[in-house]
Amino acid sequence: MKQLFILLLIANISWAERGEGWNYPISLEKSEVDSSLTNEESIFRFRVANITDANENRVIIYKIDGRKKKAKLIDNEYFDVHTVPGKHVFQFFYKRCYVKVYSDSLLIKGGYKDEYFVRFDEVNSQDAVTKPVIYLYPPEDTHISVKVDIEGDNPFFYPSYPGKWEFIATPDGELNFDNATYNYLFWEADQFFRLTAEEYQTGFICKGENAVAFLEEKLTLAGLTSEEKADFITFWVPRLQRNELNYVHFMFNDECNVFAQLSITPQPDHVYRLYMIWSPIEGEFVVEEQTIPLMNRSGFSVLEWGGIEQPIIEDIEIN
Repeated sequence: MKQLFILLLIANISWAERGEGWNYPISLEKSEVDSSLTNEESIFRFRVANITDANENRVIIYKIDGRKKKAKLIDNEYFDVHTVPGKHVFQFFYKRCYVKVYSDSLLIKGGYKDEYFVRFDEVNSQDAVTKPVIYLYPPEDTHISVKVDIEGDNPFFYPSYPGKWEFIATPDGELNFDNATYNYLFWEADQFFRLTAEEYQTGFICKGENAVAFLEEKLTLAGLTSEEKADFITFWVPRLQRNELNYVHFMFNDECNVFAQLSITPQPDHVYRLYMIWSPIEGEFVVEEQTIPLMNRSGFSVLEWGGIEQPIIEDIEIN
């Protein structure tokens, strides 16, 4: 049996240790006690490599546990993050021409300074997160405010987005603005994103000619309505049908925060987010199929779906 294992497009993978022959974007270099710290203090030191421009004013934008911050590289090569002991999740971004780097939970002990190596990969193009749309279903007519904090550039919104959307939503999903009614909210942006190597080992293989049946089955499992499925299928199937085979990976709910974070007032009872990441492939491969969670539509429910078409998968090993 052939198994798909991706060696390309792994710029956002993180690992705790480096092995021979690998250039992991994040890897632990050193962990040691720092006598200047108490047991309630810790320091992450991130050494940054593979940045090719010569600008000495290098500023890294990063997030720790979802909180956005900035840091200027010290001696043009590292910066420190002072925090409390425990597990922390990081995101790092340098410039539009570099792929954003994500970490898994990094565990640090009290009184320790842990030094990590962070490698940015330079890219010549970027992916567009295509047609994320947001449906809202309150149990009664409700005045709603929606803000979208996008992790990307060149955003486009429809209808007009003067810092937030404000409208009256009805239980059947109509969104009533001052002079117009819509079925959903729309946004898109240019973003740098790659699945991790672990994520690439799960998903689905979809024949282009079977794309309609494939999506009908998966979206029904997710609990989408006939109208929502029709919107999704009519948008994506013409793209999938161009290829003999497609690799498809779905991201759900909190995983989708890497694209954007939603702030909705009043707070919904349930928010279901579904993004489809897919690429054309060549050959017959087997991946571990994902489990599709079911949307909870009780109370005030919200659905967002979107996706990214990524380059053809190449440079693969077959096990």
